[in-house]
Parts: sequence; structure tokens; C-alpha cells
Amino acid sequence: MPTGESEIWRHAKPLLLPYEGMASQLYVLDIPIAELGTVIDIFANSVSDSAVIALDNYADSPRPRTPDLRALLLSHAGKSTWHQLRGLRAGRENLSMFLWLDSDSQAFDAELVFWSDQLFPKPDDDSACLETFREYLALAESIRSYSPSSECVLSASESGDPRADRDKSWTYWW
Repeated sequence: MPTGESEIWRHAKPLLLPYEGMASQLYVLDIPIAELGTVIDIFANSVSDSAVIALDNYADSPRPRTPDLRALLLSHAGKSTWHQLRGLRAGRENLSMFLWLDSDSQAFDAELVFWSDQLFPKPDDDSACLETFREYLALAESIRSYSPSSECVLSASESGDPRADRDKSWTYWW
């Protein structure tokens, strides 16, 4: 990582702790659309009970991610749309990934959504929090490894496109 895990955590900690009851987001921006299948697979392999919650702007009952459903997700790669996947990390916290596809740029954003109260069960234990957050950084960086020019951003606000919040105190970019 360009700035290192400890440096990222130094900036992330005040954004994520203490808990404020809102979801936090960790984005990987501007991934080439050709990597959509790879990102879907990375997410599915990093969670248990991988499910598709929304497909092509339409929320539905959770459906287990199957090869046929994966193919259906990929069939929408030429559209400007969004999908939502969900699973469990370490058998305890829910992790959602939104895929925001943009047909004009032929790129997409991967947005990992998590809840700090589930992610950091002991918020006063800095080393335990860093160890837990390290897994999320590794997930984001494994996605970014397929698109090294992509930026990552951590946001403590549910405000939409993080590009509009580049200079805000509730985001950290690397």
C-alpha cells in the first residue's frame, strides 16, 4: 500500500470510532469494467454465505451467488446500473459490496459497506482494531491490484459518490 496500513489506520480510526450508528464505506474507484467478474469472485471468496441482494437497480430477496447468477450479473456490464452482494466476515459481521457500473466510462466502483460496531467489538483495543481493519484493507487492495490506477477512499458518511467529498473531513483517500 502506498501509505502503509498504520498510516491508513491513523486516519481511519477517528472516522470509524467511536460508533455513530451509520454504515462506513471503503471504496475502490474507477475499476475497468473488464474486471467485474474478478471483483465479484474476490468478494465471494472473502465472505461466507455470499448472496446477491440487488441486481440491475432492483432489490430482491437474497439469492445465493451461483455460477448462473454470476453470469447474469456480468450480462449487465454494458449498462449504467448497480448490484449489491452481501456476506459474512469471520462469521459475525455483515459486509455488503455495491457495484456501481458506468457504461460511458466502461468502469465501475466497488463500495464495501460495513458497520463499525460489528467490525470493532473492542474499540478501545487499538491493536485489535488495526488487525481487524487490516483484513478490509487487504480486500480493497486485492480488488485494486487489478486496477493499480484506481483510488481508494474511506468514508464515514453515507453521502453518495465520494468524489463530491474529496476534501471533506469524513473521508480519507489513498
